[in-house]
Amino acid sequence: MRVEVQVGPEKTADALFGLYRDNGDSAVPSVNHEDIWVKMRLSALMAALFSMSILVVLPASGSEYLHINDVTMRLEGANASFDLNYTLDTFSSIYVMFLGCRFLEPELISFLGGYSDVKLVRADVGGATLFVKDAGKYNSGYYLFDSTPFGSKDEPVKEGIASFSVVYPEGRSRTFYNVTATQNVFSQAKKTSSSQSTGKTKNTHRSSMGR
Repeated sequence: MRVEVQVGPEKTADALFGLYRDNGDSAVPSVNHEDIWVKMRLSALMAALFSMSILVVLPASGSEYLHINDVTMRLEGANASFDLNYTLDTFSSIYVMFLGCRFLEPELISFLGGYSDVKLVRADVGGATLFVKDAGKYNSGYYLFDSTPFGSKDEPVKEGIASFSVVYPEGRSRTFYNVTATQNVFSQAKKTSSSQSTGKTKNTHRSSMGR
C-alpha cells in the first residue's frame, strides 16, 4: 500500500537537507530557517522605520524641501507642457531614491495651481514634466496664453523663478528671468485643410472676377 503525506514547504526543505547530510554530501550546507526568517523580518522592520523617519522630517511646506531652479513651457496647440528642474533637500532626495516620487506629485501639481487640468507625466530626483490641457484660448487663428501665477491660489510663489523659457511650436524659444508667473505669449494655430481649401476658393473667385 502506498501512502502519500503532504507537508509544508519548510518541512520539505528540512527533509531534503537531511537526506543530503545523511548521504554524506557536504556540498549543501545546513540551513537554519528560523534565522533566515528573523533576518527577513528585521530587514523589513528597518526599511519601514527608515521610511517613517524620512516622512517625519519632511517639512509641511513643499517650498522648504523643493526649490524650483528653472521652468520650460512648451506650446502644443491649445495645450502646454512644463519641464521643471528642481533641487531637493538631502532627506527628500534619499526618500525619492528609495521609495519613488509619488509624495512629490501634489506639490508639483500645486506649482501650476492656476490651471484647472494638470497632470504629472514624469518625475525624478532632479526634475519633472507636467501637462496642462487647454492652457491657451483660441482667438482668430491664434492660441493666447495668459500670464498665470505659479503656485496655488492660497500659496502663490513669492520668490522669483530664476529662468522661465517658452518654446514655440516652430522651434524658436524666448527666455524670461526672475518671474513668479508665466508670461503673456501666443502662437499661431495650424491651418486646417478646410481653411486652406476655403482660401483657394476665394482666390479662384477673385481671379475670375478680375477677368
